[in-house]
Amino acid sequence: MNKTTVLTTLILLVAALPSHGQQRNFSAGGLFSPKACGVSLVWSRGDGFSDLRLSADLHNVLGGKTPAPGIRAEWYNDYIIHRWNAPDGVTINLYAGPGALVGYVEDQEDGRGAVAAVCGNVGFLFHFPGRITISAGFSSNLGFHLTMTDTHHSRMSYYRAGLIGTAWPEVGIRYEF
Repeated sequence: MNKTTVLTTLILLVAALPSHGQQRNFSAGGLFSPKACGVSLVWSRGDGFSDLRLSADLHNVLGGKTPAPGIRAEWYNDYIIHRWNAPDGVTINLYAGPGALVGYVEDQEDGRGAVAAVCGNVGFLFHFPGRITISAGFSSNLGFHLTMTDTHHSRMSYYRAGLIGTAWPEVGIRYEF
């Protein structure tokens, strides 16, 4: 058997294990927003969770101003602020936390360039009795955008799309392992 087959088999075996109500520590799935779409990996810890995201940056893409998305990687260190136990075994968590973003993205009229930003997010995380979690929230990015000019010089500006994108909601759908 090759390594890919062994790894796939192990993942499927872990996913098939019965839950018996225990807390799972890892989930993976998609993140969807008008500003970015991609994959999200979440792992739990005692007082919260970490969220690592790799996504296509859609700033100016959906409006038709640019033909191709950028790429961005984000990491958030989220803390559970409050937890509610809803009917039918659903748990709802209010979370918030800081993070960081790096990428190669479009920013307003500055064009495509490198970005580095500090982030913050807030939202709700819904744990269902099965292995599905759904999150809904907002994030904001405060940072710098670096582009190259026609004269081979660089130009640094504020990452305006990071602040504008604060108004766009994000929805995550993940499978818990």
